Order: sequence, then C-alpha cells, then structure tokens
Amino acid sequence: MSSIENFKTNLELFKVINYSRSEFLDTFFSFFYLLGKGQVVIPLILVILILTKRRNSIHLFAIEMIVLGMIVLTIKKVYPVPRPAKTLATAYQIIEYYKIGSFPSGDCALSMASSLFLINEFRSKFLLVILTIYTLLIGYERIYTGNHFPLDVIAGYIVGTISFLIARKILVLWKKKRKC
Repeated sequence: MSSIENFKTNLELFKVINYSRSEFLDTFFSFFYLLGKGQVVIPLILVILILTKRRNSIHLFAIEMIVLGMIVLTIKKVYPVPRPAKTLATAYQIIEYYKIGSFPSGDCALSMASSLFLINEFRSKFLLVILTIYTLLIGYERIYTGNHFPLDVIAGYIVGTISFLIARKILVLWKKKRKC
C-alpha cells in the first residue's frame, strides 16, 4: 500500500476498530450507516427546518451542501485512495456501498457539516451533545464497517467544518451584496 493511508498509527487504529467484531454492532451499524447518507440526512434537515419555521436557513444549508460536495468530490478525484478492503486483505467489510475513493470520508464530512449547521441554528446544549455523539458514531461506523481508514474520517470532519465556515461566509457576503 503506497498512499497517505500507509502509516503505522492509521493502520493500527483501523485494525483495532475494524477487527473488534460484535454481533450487536454488526447489526446496529448495518442500519445506522444510513444516518450518514445524504439521501437521508439532507431531506431530514429540510423537513426539520420547514417544521420549525426556519425556511430562511435553507439558503445556508444548501450552500453548505454544495460547498461540501465540491470539496469532497474534488479531493477524491485529484487524490484517489483505495478503500481499506482493497488494500488490506484482512479488512472486515460488512457493508460495501462505495465505489469512489476512500479519502476523505464524504459521510463524515456530511455528518460534521450537518451537525454544525443544526447546532448553530438551534443553539441547544442538548443538541450539541446528541449531535457530537452522532458525528463520532458515524466516523466509528465507517471504520468498523471497513469502508474508511481513521485518516479518512478525520479528513472528512475537517472538510465538513471548512464547508460550514465557507457557507456561512458566502451567505454573509451574499446578504451584504443584496443590501447594496
């Protein structure tokens, strides 16, 4: 394996998480993984925004998702990294649902960006705790199911954070320009 994934700590952490098998976690994560997918998360957040009468926030969320998609797909295209199951013969993969490269984790980027958006929108300590657990579980699940290395997950969290910050800046600039 010759890629950025090939360093001792990344591989060892992957093995610790991925090789720790549990029938309960296999079953739990075979359903939980859907909560990290865009086709579930995006409509869910849009419904939440509509039901809580926060339609004005849809602009920010839409910009954030566009920025996130552009960054993730650009990195995956420019720097294709194979999935763990393609590089480690011993990787345990319970869900094979990815065809595109491993780095960064788009689902972790989505979970981080969505969580930051909701935490910023609703300003609730309870939501902060719940969404922090959710985001960390998405990352753990991606490693546990054999679809990402730890570095992919961390990079996804960073991309999600950057996407949120860029989207906020774009919206501020857009609002200023509309006032002129």
